[in-house]
Formats: sequence, C-alpha cells, structure tokens
Amino acid sequence: MALNSSATVVCQSRTYDVKVPRVLQLVELISMHLGVENYQLSVSFVGSRAIRQLNYNFRGKDKPTDVLSFPQIEWPKPRPVKRKLPNIARSRPASEPVIAPSVLGDVVISIPEAAANARRIGQSLPREICFLLVHGMLHLSGYDHEIPADEKRMRNAQRVLMQALGEGRKTPLWANCIKPKHSSRKRAS
Repeated sequence: MALNSSATVVCQSRTYDVKVPRVLQLVELISMHLGVENYQLSVSFVGSRAIRQLNYNFRGKDKPTDVLSFPQIEWPKPRPVKRKLPNIARSRPASEPVIAPSVLGDVVISIPEAAANARRIGQSLPREICFLLVHGMLHLSGYDHEIPADEKRMRNAQRVLMQALGEGRKTPLWANCIKPKHSSRKRAS
C-alpha cells in the first residue's frame, strides 16, 4: 500500500515574503530524514502578537517565542535521523491504493522573533527560519529538551539535519526561503 503525505504552509506576515515552494522542499527533506514523510503537517508563519497568544493559551507563558510545535502523535521514543537518504526514485504503482496520511502536527514560527534571534546571533534570517523549522519538526517527531540527555540528543539531531540541508555549503537549501517585502508605492514628492 502506498501512503500519501502533504504539508501546508501559511504565511500571515505583511512584511515578509515566505517562498512556499522552498519551505515545502525543506519540510519534505526533513520529513524524509526523520522517516515521517507519510504524515501530514502544517507550518504557519505568524507575527509576535499571534505567537504570544498561542504561547499563553497552550503553555501559560505570556510572552512571544520563536517557535511552537503541536504534535498529534506521542512517539514512544524520538524518530531516528537518517544521515543519508537513498538515491532511489520512489514511485507508487498506478494500481496501488493511496492511504490518507496520519496528522503529525503543526509548527508555528514567529518571523519577528526569528529575525531578532538572527540579528542577536549574527546569522541570516533564512538560516534561522530553517533552524526553527528543524527544531519544530523534531518536536513533532518525539524530541524534547527538558532534561540534559534529551537536549543533547535533540541538538545532535538538529546538527545532522542542518548539515543535510546545506550547513557549510555555499548555497544551502534554505537560501532565499524568506525575504522582506518591498513596498511598491512611490513616495509622493
């Protein structure tokens, strides 16, 4: 039986242009490395006010944060990260039925908080967005960082995934995944 997977990307920002096809490509590759490519998930890009409200509603913290994850599956242990993917083109025979995917969960990323992080640590906004996407998807895949041993496991998984997505390469896969929108209005003289 073949499985069907899908991801939805929504951007609520008026000041940034999220390149949805690039984000979907990142989601697909992260999913493959985690072995969750047959699951459905959504990624939302929001502002500080929206993520602050979600953080308060679901975590009781009345402050904005950079990323929130809402897993729909409770994994008995975190999904292992595949360092390398096979170079085999995967295709479903036409006669095989498609099974609807299970819902993995939702990742919500605050663009203003990501931009502040990027400025503070001296990296690009696209790289920070990718890092937060990786971090959020790891949470959907059973990872956490509440105790030191779990935090170490999650940091190692983050490092492996960021390398798989192009960390250290001249043009990583997250390049140009987000850009500031430019106003097309001309100033009155």
